[in-house]
Amino acid sequence: MVPGCGRKRDGLAAPEPAHGFPAEVLARRGYGEERMIAPLWQRLEQEESPAQRARWFFAEEGVEGLIEFSDVESYLRER
Repeated sequence: MVPGCGRKRDGLAAPEPAHGFPAEVLARRGYGEERMIAPLWQRLEQEESPAQRARWFFAEEGVEGLIEFSDVESYLRER
């Protein structure tokens, strides 16, 4: 339950109002905002959070891999 709200939060289990709804609404605004939520949709589809990716890099490649993964320039090249 949400404190003081009297209702339960659905979180990721909440149904999407309509497929692609948020991106379509943002695209209609014309500011290019829909690209900002694209990584979120990608993570939801892959069912993987940034923390899970970081753990994988650490487990597979050690501290060096984790540092490379967390490097902003590397992250931006990936996109």
